[in-house]
Parts: sequence; structure tokens; C-alpha cells
Amino acid sequence: IKVLSKAGAKEVDVVELPLAKGRLHRIYIQIPSGHQGLAHLQLYRGLRQIIPISDGESISGDDSEIAVDPGYEISESPFQLEAHVWNLDDTYDHTFNLVFGVREREKAVPAVVKTAAGLIKKLGR
Repeated sequence: IKVLSKAGAKEVDVVELPLAKGRLHRIYIQIPSGHQGLAHLQLYRGLRQIIPISDGESISGDDSEIAVDPGYEISESPFQLEAHVWNLDDTYDHTFNLVFGVREREKAVPAVVKTAAGLIKKLGR
């Protein structure tokens, strides 16, 4: 998902990020070259800031990638996060590229059961 931070947007712009129901197990944030630390990003679930974990902190950088494993459950509607972005660059828009890994709970449980069944079988020999 591309999240645009418009030039001169010193006020926070909120962008809704739709997700599937399940466990948010991975977030990749790619900050393209040219940002020079001027564009900022925070991710929220409702009123709670989840990335970065510390309230009031933000992600910024230049030509960098960040991977986060929040282990955050999204089990109730709305199935989304909100990106709060602002840009101190008066000339250029900047984009954050985000990728979310969400696992459905139903699919994770059978894999665990199969693994446990296999271990029990091996122990029983």
C-alpha cells in the first residue's frame, strides 16, 4: 500500500489502511530515497498508536526499510489501521510503501495441531 505524504503537510493527514481479520504478524515499511527524514509516519489502531510503540514518536528516514513483528490481533471491525503522515518538505511529496502480513487464525491452528500430532507420534515409538 502506498501512503502519500503531501509537500508542506505539516498537519497530520490520516489514511485508512484496510486489512483482513487475523493476526498482524509482519509490517514492512519502505522509505524511498529522497525523503531526507522530512516525511513522518505513525500507525494507529483506533486511538492507540502501535508503530512506533512509544506515543508521539514517528518513523522517518531516507532510502531505508523497516520490518516490524507486532503480533497484534485484529479481531473486531473495522479491520484496518490508520496511517498518520506529515511532511516538512515544502517542495516534494513523499511516499511510504507498506506491506502487511496478516494470518487468519483458522489457518494457523491446523498447522499447529498437525505439528503436535507428528511429535506425539514420534514420541510414542
